[in-house]
Amino acid sequence: MERPNSILLFIGRLVICFVLLFIIYLFYGPVKDVEVETINEILYLFIIPIILIPLTIGICLIVGLPIRLSSKIYNWWLSNSYISFIGLTLGFIIILISPNFTNNMRIVENGVETYKNFPNNTILGTGWFLTAFFLLHFYPIRFIENIINKFKKNKKELDWRNNW
Repeated sequence: MERPNSILLFIGRLVICFVLLFIIYLFYGPVKDVEVETINEILYLFIIPIILIPLTIGICLIVGLPIRLSSKIYNWWLSNSYISFIGLTLGFIIILISPNFTNNMRIVENGVETYKNFPNNTILGTGWFLTAFFLLHFYPIRFIENIINKFKKNKKELDWRNNW
């Protein structure tokens, strides 16, 4: 199999991953759980995601180096592209169900004791990293080609005219 070495595809994958992780951060990040003021809003909405998202992408790229550097692993990864699709779907599902798993914390503000539910960061982080990793190492064109080739192969085997 030939490698899709286009730098534009790689940059596009990075941009798509950054935008998607930023959207996930806005929906599930700490801004929803903490009362923010102007300084905190700038911190939570801009500074933390600008540090957190490239750090996540960098870690996922480092972990995925064997996929990109070893020809055997790369060819296996492309031929079994359903693994990327399953991993990406699993990451999204974990993120979507993460609000159901919360930690109840006691907060004392101005002498008033309240209890707040915070999302379980372990579950959310697992979904975050799974989504980032499999999005960066997902080759949708190859995935679609594999599905079409398997369908054509099965169609030829089922075609009764070829058996005569």
